[in-house]
Amino acid sequence: MPKRFLNVEYGTLTTEIDVTDFEDLSDVQDAIKAEYGPAMADIDAPQLQLYTNNGFCVVIGCLPLPTRKPSKSTIFDAGSTSLSTANHQDFSPKRQRTEPNDLTAQFKSFANAQLIDECIQSTDHVLFPYTQDKIQKLYVRECYHDVFGLLLDQIDRGIESFAISGTSGIGKSLFFVYILHRLMDDFTTKTLSLKPNRIVYQVGSSYKCFDLQQQLVTELGLEVANTVWKQDTLYVVDGHTTPRSSCCIVLFMSSPQSEGYKEFVKQKMAKEWDFPVWTLDELQTCRRHCYPDVPIDTINERYRMYGGVARSVFDIVSNPMEKALTDVDAVKGVHNIGFTIKLSANTHTLLHTIVSDDGQYEFLHVDIASIYIGEQLWQRHSAQMVTNMQQMFDGIPTEISRHLFEIYGHVVFCTGGQTLKCRCLKDGTVTKITLDALNGQRITFGINTIPTAAALDGNYYEPTDDDNFAAIDSLSRQEMFQFTVAAEHPIREVDILTKLCNLYDEPKLYFVVPPHQFEGFKKQSFNPIDGTDQVQPIHGLMQYVIQLPLIQPDLKSRK
Repeated sequence: MPKRFLNVEYGTLTTEIDVTDFEDLSDVQDAIKAEYGPAMADIDAPQLQLYTNNGFCVVIGCLPLPTRKPSKSTIFDAGSTSLSTANHQDFSPKRQRTEPNDLTAQFKSFANAQLIDECIQSTDHVLFPYTQDKIQKLYVRECYHDVFGLLLDQIDRGIESFAISGTSGIGKSLFFVYILHRLMDDFTTKTLSLKPNRIVYQVGSSYKCFDLQQQLVTELGLEVANTVWKQDTLYVVDGHTTPRSSCCIVLFMSSPQSEGYKEFVKQKMAKEWDFPVWTLDELQTCRRHCYPDVPIDTINERYRMYGGVARSVFDIVSNPMEKALTDVDAVKGVHNIGFTIKLSANTHTLLHTIVSDDGQYEFLHVDIASIYIGEQLWQRHSAQMVTNMQQMFDGIPTEISRHLFEIYGHVVFCTGGQTLKCRCLKDGTVTKITLDALNGQRITFGINTIPTAAALDGNYYEPTDDDNFAAIDSLSRQEMFQFTVAAEHPIREVDILTKLCNLYDEPKLYFVVPPHQFEGFKKQSFNPIDGTDQVQPIHGLMQYVIQLPLIQPDLKSRK
């Protein structure tokens, strides 16, 4: 997505603000407050009234608030003359106001849309009745099918309050298009447990009513209060705005940092699901159907960098991570969290929500967006990352601490030269081990490309598949290494580990741990990959533990 800028006027002062990644009106207020600094020293961001005038967003810093709070779409529309690409060429902003008459025409046409090749497609090249973007085709993720089915099951049980969250940029808002398609397709037969006659779709302060029977779209004003009290209404809230009081089925879709979302889930005891980040297979399939002109190598590379966030992967013009990686305050937020505390939008960009893969779409934990992001955090903010890791070690191990420690370990071990404390897990003998001095490069290998013993000389190898190589994180001529922040790390995938042991005359497996785990770390058991029952140990494999202190490393870029 090209960059978008907003012309802002405050008194006699004017400026231009980058609003590319903003998702809520409060983001605009915060950015204006930060931009003007001392000029707004006595004004809090929420007190900023925003109006539109001749292509400018006019700011007034006082109370009381205006009777009509402008929506984000209104502000962006007013600044459309100044919303531009990085080279200042004019373009149509992503989110534009669509008049009800246009939406009605699109809505009537949408009744003929079909699901073809995993995509909902317009049959007559008319845009979908979607207020936030211009689309004629929607790739239907598996989670759309699944969560819609879970929604119907819960409605059968009498539940009326629902919530969907997940990492920003993965397609939560577009789920509305899928819901609309399913309900229109079922409207005459009414075989689904969800049988509304209308959908009220709220984005900010805008309320659109989609009348399924008349195929009519209207803009609601004060009458919205009555409409959402009708039991044959489905009320969909998209964004950070808290839903109105209602007496119908409500679905609130929002990103994790929304305080209104958290309060809604708490007060309404809403049934909650989280959409997962995209898999590489999903991104490649979507590219094939919707973005065939984008080279697949570009998709693969951006997935490696940004993880499974479709907005970032398919927006091949911008670099959405750069803003987050240069935000020191955002980096400070990368530590043990569960998305239950308030974090900046930039911190959320660096982190992803991880969802259960059992079909229930439940939140499991938070992790860094990608290995690339973890490496960049260590390269750019090593001192802060050491502080973050120390804070994380005060609590229980998490996926964030595990991955960041592993990335840190790879950087240290692929360079080598350090002398570290080591203990034999068989007899307790404590010695020192000096890591082989290497060239800082990391060579990847897979199940079918295991290096030969001769190839280990002077090189550092890292497996590309954690599932197949559950027992190790790297290997070199100096033996095999497993980085862990936990007190225990059972040895799994014995068959593959046995093949690796054959590379050495006297195979050794070194568990590399932070200082607080070194003294208590014990000899590890051999377990099957999917259970806790012990399996036959590998004969002759010696186990050791290495203490890796956290210091600012001399980081080198991954080759």
